[in-house]
Amino acid sequence: MLLVLSFNQPKFCPVVSWEANGTTVANDTMIGLSTIGMFIDTNNAIYVNDQETNSVQIWYEGKTEPMIIKPENLNASKGIFVTNDGDIYLDNGELTGRVDKWSKSSNSSVPVMYVNGSCFGLFVDRDKNLYCSLRDQHRVVKRSLCCDSNTTTTTVAGNGANGSAPDMLNQPSGIFVDIKLNVYVADYGNSRIQLFKYGRLSGRTLVNGSLINGPTDIKVDAGGDLFVVDQGNHRIVRFGLNGLYCIIGCSGANGTESDQLESPSSIAFDTNGHIFVLDTGNSRIQKFLLATNSCDSTTTEAPTTQVTTEAPITQETTETTEAAETTTKASTTLATTIQSTTAAATTTTTTTTTASTSSTTSSNTSERDSTATSIICNTSNSSCDLLKPCQNDGTCRNTQTGNDCYVCLCSRGFNGTHCEFDHRPCKPYTCLNNGTCKETSDSLFVCTCLSGWQGVHCESMVNFCDNFTCLNNGTCRSSLSNYTCCSPPSVRLAMAPNSLELPIKARRNDEFYISAYIELFCMNSIEAVSQWAITNCTTNCSSSISLNRPIITTLSEIHIPAKKLEYGIYEVKLTVSSVNIPIVTASAVGYIEIIPTGIMANLVSNGTSMITHDPQQYLTLDPGRFSEDPDEKEFNSI
Repeated sequence: MLLVLSFNQPKFCPVVSWEANGTTVANDTMIGLSTIGMFIDTNNAIYVNDQETNSVQIWYEGKTEPMIIKPENLNASKGIFVTNDGDIYLDNGELTGRVDKWSKSSNSSVPVMYVNGSCFGLFVDRDKNLYCSLRDQHRVVKRSLCCDSNTTTTTVAGNGANGSAPDMLNQPSGIFVDIKLNVYVADYGNSRIQLFKYGRLSGRTLVNGSLINGPTDIKVDAGGDLFVVDQGNHRIVRFGLNGLYCIIGCSGANGTESDQLESPSSIAFDTNGHIFVLDTGNSRIQKFLLATNSCDSTTTEAPTTQVTTEAPITQETTETTEAAETTTKASTTLATTIQSTTAAATTTTTTTTTASTSSTTSSNTSERDSTATSIICNTSNSSCDLLKPCQNDGTCRNTQTGNDCYVCLCSRGFNGTHCEFDHRPCKPYTCLNNGTCKETSDSLFVCTCLSGWQGVHCESMVNFCDNFTCLNNGTCRSSLSNYTCCSPPSVRLAMAPNSLELPIKARRNDEFYISAYIELFCMNSIEAVSQWAITNCTTNCSSSISLNRPIITTLSEIHIPAKKLEYGIYEVKLTVSSVNIPIVTASAVGYIEIIPTGIMANLVSNGTSMITHDPQQYLTLDPGRFSEDPDEKEFNSI
C-alpha cells in the first residue's frame, strides 16, 4: 500500500546545512501574539492558529494575504494538524474540552475527540488515529477516526502524573508518529525527547536535559534524524547518527535579528527542505533556506578536522572530513575547539570560537559505495570507533578497500549497509502488550499473550462482557482480568420542584445560575462530558434558542446572564455522557419561566430621590417619559 503523507518529510544527507539568516514570512501584525500552532502541507500551504482572533490562517504558496477560517466556538487553540483531504484538526480543549475537525467540504467544524485539557500537539497517523498531547495532564492519548461509534480514548504515553520515570511525562508538547506507529514526544518539563515504541507505555530517552532545555516540538525526517525545537536555548537542533548539533539560532543568544530566535515553539519543512520556524517570542514565522545537502564522500586530499564539543551525545570526540575549498554560509553549534591539519601542507592552527561559522564543501567526489558510508575515509582504522555505524548488534570492521571505510557484519535476521533492516519473525513490536514472541521458523512466529489479551499479535483485549448483560440498565466494562457493571450516571438539578405546567419563575433583568449534582460510577476509570441545552417551550419545547452571544454549556453549572432570554417558558436540560466506555448517558430537566421585572414608575427624571427641599425647584411630572423598564434599554409608554 502506498502511504501518502499530508506533511513534508524530506531526506537529508549527512552533510547538510541551512542559511544562518532567516527571512520573515509573517509578523505579529499578521499572525498575532503568542501563536504556538503551525502546519505545512505538501502544497507548501502554511496553517497557523491565531489565538488573538480565534481563527485559522492559511497562507497559500505565492500569496501575500492569508485565507481566514473562523471555526465556531474555537478558543485559544494550540495544536493543529491537516490531512490530505483538507480537514483541519484543531485543539479546542481549554474551554470546551475537545478536539474539533473543520471540514473543507462542509465549511464547518464538529467535535471528534473529548479531552480534559488543551492539546499542545496533534497528529493523525497512517491508520487514521488522532493523537493529542495533553500538556497539563502529562500524557498523550489517541482515538480512532475510522468510525463515529468508536469514541474510546487510549493513553499511549505517560500515566497522568508528572515525573521523569520511563513511563511518565512532564508537560509533553509536540508529538510525532512514524510509519511504525512509534510515538516521539517533546517532553518539555523533563527537557528530553522520549520514544514510545508501538504498544509500549515505557519510553526511551533519545536526547536528555544535558543537551536541550524545554523542547516544544519534534519532527523526524525520512532518514530517521530528529529535528527538535530547543525552546529554552532559543534554537533548532538536529540529532542523528553523528550526534546532536545546532542548525538554526546557533549564535548562543536570543533576540530579534535574522539569525536569532526567541522562544520558538514549532517547526515544519516545505517540499524543498527549507525549514519554517514559528518564532513565538518574536511573534513571527521565519524561513531558513536549505544551503547544502551533499551526499558525496570526499577524496583523500581533503583536510581532516577534529571537533571536540562541550555536550557530546555518545562520545567525547567526533571527527569529520571537509573539502579543501570552503566558503562561510551556514551556522555551526556551541563553543568548539577545532584543530585542522591539511594533507598538502605541514602548518597546524588551533582556534577556539563561539561565533556562528560554517562551510560549504566543494571538492572532487566519488559516489557512495553500497556497503560503506563515511565522511572520514582518510583516517585509517578509525571509522568504526568514531561513527559506530552498525546497528542491531552488527559488528563493524575497518577497511580501506576502494572507497569503503568500513563494512558491517550483521547478526542473524538483519541486513542492509548498517544492518538497519530487521527481517526477524520476532521483532520488539511483533507481540504487543508484553506478549512473548517465539520463532517457529525463519519466517513464522507465535505470540504467547498475557492474561486478558488475545489476537495474533496480542493486540486485542479479551472482552469479558461478551454474552453478558448487566441488570438495571448498567453497562458492562471489561478489564484485564474481569468485568465491571457500571450504573448510569445520576444527574439532578439544584432546583425546586417544577414542571412544564409549574415552572420556576425568574425576572428577565436578573441573572441566575443552575447547578447540578452529578454522581458517576466506576469513578476510578470513567470520563464524562456535560452538555446543557435550552429550548423554548412557548409552543412545544422543540425550538432551540438563538443568542447574540453563546452561553457556556459544557460545565456542570450553567450561568444565564440578565436579559439573555426573552419572555416565555424554557426547558433547561443537562446531559452527562461517558467517554471511555460504551456510550452511557443520563439527563435531568428543569423548566423556567422568564417574566417581566416590572416598570419602575418615576414621576420625575431619575426618580424621586432627585427631589430636593429647594423652594425654587421646578418639577416636571411625566411618568410616561421618566419611568424605566429594567428589561429593556428604554421605556416605551405606548
